[in-house]
Amino acid sequence: MRLKLALPLILAAGCDDPAGPATNPPPPWGAPISGGNLIVTASGHAVIADPDRDRIMSTDLASGTTIEVALEAHDEPGRLVEDAAGRIHVALRRGNAIVTLDGAARAQVISRRAACNEPRGVAFDRTADTIHVACASGELVTLPAAGGEATRRLQLERDLRDVVVQGTGLVVTRFRSAELLTLNAAGAIISRVKPPVVRRPDLGGFVTEPHGDGLVDALPAVAWRAIPVGDRVVVSHQRQLQTKLEIRQQGGYGGGCGGGPVEASLTTLSTGAAPFAVAPPFMGSLPVDLAVNPQRTELAVVLAGNHRVERCRSGRSTRRTRTASAARPAARGSRISSVRRPRSRTARAASSSCSIPRCRRS
Repeated sequence: MRLKLALPLILAAGCDDPAGPATNPPPPWGAPISGGNLIVTASGHAVIADPDRDRIMSTDLASGTTIEVALEAHDEPGRLVEDAAGRIHVALRRGNAIVTLDGAARAQVISRRAACNEPRGVAFDRTADTIHVACASGELVTLPAAGGEATRRLQLERDLRDVVVQGTGLVVTRFRSAELLTLNAAGAIISRVKPPVVRRPDLGGFVTEPHGDGLVDALPAVAWRAIPVGDRVVVSHQRQLQTKLEIRQQGGYGGGCGGGPVEASLTTLSTGAAPFAVAPPFMGSLPVDLAVNPQRTELAVVLAGNHRVERCRSGRSTRRTRTASAARPAARGSRISSVRRPRSRTARAASSSCSIPRCRRS
């Protein structure tokens, strides 16, 4: 599977410099973690945006040959996407622009176009041959993939994160609120939803109210990453438990299961349907990136807070892959295996137990 092949090379290309230590290393705190900084192209290259060093790396997965593209200081490259002609479009979060490479093989910069304030998400619309750019400023900008000025600028709401093409419309996420905005072909918002509120075990133990079931609400927040999965959108985000924290307990906020007041979560959204929550297939923090394998049967989630990549199949337990750093998973395709609904309330509550559940609805 291409995901397995790409990960070791990503670590080598993105973290190690064969020329030795840099003479101008980045600040120790680096750039903010954003995810979405890696794609595997149709030509078999892993293209990596390195925001800490303001560069783009293109690695041939067959030969291991790597090309480095130096950008301007403080450009902070982030999300990137490949179009039908093989061009690579990269959002420069602090450069406020979209830079385009002629392809992964040569990795030559052919254009740099002003976009908006802090472009975050990028998506390729194959039907229109355009690039959509979602910006922190609330702008949604459409650019011709082949080059040229913007053909459309929409002013939505601030804190946009990702943009996903769905049919003739778009789905745009907002970062802090985890809202999903659905736009029609004309650019009008026709739907506004959030991941559902779910019930989770209370960290402080069973509640004392009559008929208490030991569960509390877990509210959705912070939509880290959204990707297309067939006719659906999969979002990795956080949930925050609405409970008091017991700061005096041994082991801190988490219990014996490794849980805590904030959990990594997945939600899927289908066209015309309400979003539904996937039962937690893993435990961890900061789910900054998502990917599916070329066979469209396996989902990978990067947990930056745990320096780990979780991989999940429907009907199978999650397999854990430890990495030296929170690398971004490489994948192509856009379909995930079917998600099953638990049969009862007991099954839903059991999905939050210490065992690693299968991928299913929560």
